[in-house]
Amino acid sequence: MLAALLAIADSSRPKANQVKELVTQAQGEMVLRIIAILTPIAGVVVGALIGLVRKRVLRGAAVGLAVGLLGTAVYGLWRMHISFGERFGYTSVASLAVQLVIFATLGAIAGTVVQRIVSRNQKLKADG
Repeated sequence: MLAALLAIADSSRPKANQVKELVTQAQGEMVLRIIAILTPIAGVVVGALIGLVRKRVLRGAAVGLAVGLLGTAVYGLWRMHISFGERFGYTSVASLAVQLVIFATLGAIAGTVVQRIVSRNQKLKADG
């Protein structure tokens, strides 16, 4: 009985040559390209609308563009990851370490910039 159950379980499991990706690299690439193109446009539009409500259209559009460019940055980081993987191997410890340093540095820079903007805005609100 146990042997029969194991045989059924084994026959229902896909073989190595039958396994397919749920999302291919090309599909992921296409989605990220679309995001890279649309997020700056959407950022400008949404930012301008918010700026219109606050009577600062250009500032709102500029902030929206800056936020929208994050989508483009994600695509650039994706391409960097793919390039490193193709050049050095996706499981190379050296490649992963370099990417970790790059991502951590970019994250620290982004965090510092956001913190300075937030603290400057809080200071401006407190002053007046």
